[in-house]
Amino acid sequence: NKGATDIHFLLRHSQLDLRIGEVIKSFSVESIDLHQHELKVDQEAMHTYRIKNWLALNQKYYQRFQELAEDNVAQVDLLESILIGNILSAAKGLNWYVEDEIKVEITQLTPKKNLLFKKEKFLGFSATFTTNVALPSFIGLGKGSSIGFGILEKTSTNHKN
Repeated sequence: NKGATDIHFLLRHSQLDLRIGEVIKSFSVESIDLHQHELKVDQEAMHTYRIKNWLALNQKYYQRFQELAEDNVAQVDLLESILIGNILSAAKGLNWYVEDEIKVEITQLTPKKNLLFKKEKFLGFSATFTTNVALPSFIGLGKGSSIGFGILEKTSTNHKN
């Protein structure tokens, strides 16, 4: 919808100067691939994704995460519930109102690291997870997703029997 106008602008202008904060950078469009993706809660399959540099924790959740430091299972449960919220938030931004239950299971969590976002350090995660939601690769979830944090890459789809 609204994004189509922006894409057409990019196609007409192969050289672009963009201001990101205080910095002006020159960009060029090398190639464009068009893909359609049906957003849905999938009743027939579970999808596996890898998310990189995911900024999951706001102040409230960071404090809760720290309180659960002795209980790794509870920390992962908290991150799973945040991930569901991030999926719902992305869906809302795409004018998709989810009515079905979203299921998420984090299957691998890499060691957390501090990431710089807006000149502040945030705890970042990379993880592998499965969900019953079909999402396109390269969509962003969580804080800072519009500038490259929390980017998804689909790794597989497992059909239910």
